[in-house]
Amino acid sequence: MVFIQNKIKHPENLIIILFFLGIIIRLIYVCIFLDPHNYTFEDTGLYYSAAKQLVKEGHFWIYANEIGEIYSREPLFPIFLAPFVLILPGNFLIIRLFLLLIVSFAVFPFYRICRHFVNHRLSILGCLLFMFYPYYIFLSGFLYPEGLVLIMLIFLVYYILNYVSSKKHIDFLKIILTLYLLYFCKVTTLSLLPLLMIPLVALGISKKALILSFVGICTFFVLNVPWTVRNFIVYQDVSLLTRIGDVDLQENEEFTSDDHKSLFAKTFNSFKFIPKNSIDYFNPGISNIATDTHLKNWKYKLISYMSVIPLLTSLLVILFRRDQKTIILYAVYFLYAFPFLILFGQTRYRIPSDFILMIFLIILFEGVRLKFFSMKLRFSGAFPFVRR
Repeated sequence: MVFIQNKIKHPENLIIILFFLGIIIRLIYVCIFLDPHNYTFEDTGLYYSAAKQLVKEGHFWIYANEIGEIYSREPLFPIFLAPFVLILPGNFLIIRLFLLLIVSFAVFPFYRICRHFVNHRLSILGCLLFMFYPYYIFLSGFLYPEGLVLIMLIFLVYYILNYVSSKKHIDFLKIILTLYLLYFCKVTTLSLLPLLMIPLVALGISKKALILSFVGICTFFVLNVPWTVRNFIVYQDVSLLTRIGDVDLQENEEFTSDDHKSLFAKTFNSFKFIPKNSIDYFNPGISNIATDTHLKNWKYKLISYMSVIPLLTSLLVILFRRDQKTIILYAVYFLYAFPFLILFGQTRYRIPSDFILMIFLIILFEGVRLKFFSMKLRFSGAFPFVRR
C-alpha cells in the first residue's frame, strides 16, 4: 500500500509500470492469437504491395499492383511498412510488435492531455483505461493505418491544448505538421483542417490570429504539392492526396445511380446515409472490426460492449462542463467522425478517437467526486459528529 502511495506521488513512475504491463498484454495477444504470416483486412495487401515496390524501386510514384490497380491510397502507411519489408519480408509479426510499442507509447502524451482536465490520480485512472482498453489491444494486431492515426491524433490534441495554454508559435507549427502527417496517413482527416483556426481561440479574434490561421492553412496545402503533382500525372486530374474517397462514395448504390450529378452534388446527397453510418460507426460490438474467428467469439463481443458503452455515454459530459478545452475535445472528436458518418461508417475507423471518450469519462468521474464531496461537507455541517 505504501509502495502504491509513493508511486502516486510520482505518477510518471506508475505510468511507466502501466506502459510495460500494457506491452506484456499486447505481446500475449499478438504472439499467441495472431498468425505471423497473415493479416485481417484485404487493404493491408495493397499497402504491403506498395511498400514492396518502394523497397524494390525506391518509389511508388506511378505504381500498379499485381492485379493492375494503381495505388490510390495514402502514402504514409506504405512508407512506414517499407523498413519491415526490407528487414523481414513476409513476416507480419515484427510489424505488429512495433505497432504495439508505439500504441503503448501513446499513454505518455495521453497522461499530459488528462492533466489539462483532472488531477493526477484521475489522470492515472485514464491511463489505466487507455492501456487496458480492449480495442487498443486489438489495434496492436491490425496491419492498418489506425495505429498510426491513434498516436498522431493524440499528439495533435496534446499540441492544441498546449498552444491554447502557452500561445507559443512552436506549438502551432507542431499542430500544422501533425495534421499534415495525419492527412498523409488517413485522407478523411482533412475534416480536421478547421483546427488550424485555433489561433482565433488561443489569441482571440484579432489580426494576428487571422494571419496565423491563414499561414497555417496555406502551409498545409503547400506541403501537399508533391503528392498532388503525382496524382495529376497518374489520374490526369487534380486530387490533393488520394482518390479513395471517390471509391467510398461509390459503395452506396444510391450514390452511383445519379452519375450525371457532380461530385459535390453526390457528396451532398450522401448526407442521407448519416443515420445508417452512425449506427455502424458508434456500434460497440466487435463484429465489424475484424474477420478473425477468435474475435467473433461471444467473450470478445461481451468485452467490447462492456468497454465501449460507458465511453459512449461519456459524451454527455457536455451537459456538465463547457469550458474552452472541453469544447476543443468535442470539436476534434466530431470533426474526425464527420467524413465517416457521410461516407462509410465502421467501428474500426472510430477506434483512434476513443481516447477522447476516456477523457470525457474521467471528467465525469471528477464531477461526481466534487459533487459527492460538496454533499459530504453539507451533511457533516448539519451533523458535526460525522466529521469525527
